[in-house]
Amino acid sequence: WQAKHKEYNNSAAKKAKDEKRRKHEESKKGGDDAIEEEAANDAEDVDIFSVEDICDVGNGEPLFSNFGFEDWALLQLRFDLYTLQLAFKKDVDDEERIGITEAHMAFYYNKYYKKQL
Repeated sequence: WQAKHKEYNNSAAKKAKDEKRRKHEESKKGGDDAIEEEAANDAEDVDIFSVEDICDVGNGEPLFSNFGFEDWALLQLRFDLYTLQLAFKKDVDDEERIGITEAHMAFYYNKYYKKQL
């Protein structure tokens, strides 16, 4: 995803969007309300839960085009926790243990990933 993110940031679609944003800011200084409403509607029209391809949510823009460091860190943590529960379920293979309790989460996270939670 980060490779696709870099690819988008260097693409013509990103440059066109930046140009549109620049024109929007100039028109905002001039007080042109119609252009301002149109630009706001473009960003709000996308329903993120109905997106089928995260690399193109509309106009060639990926869902993660505006992700910052914190967003990538949360995505990584979410993926780690998901794979942790899958691996735990496979490794334990005991019907009495249906999951990891919150009190033991840090221990198993450290055991599987060699990182502190």
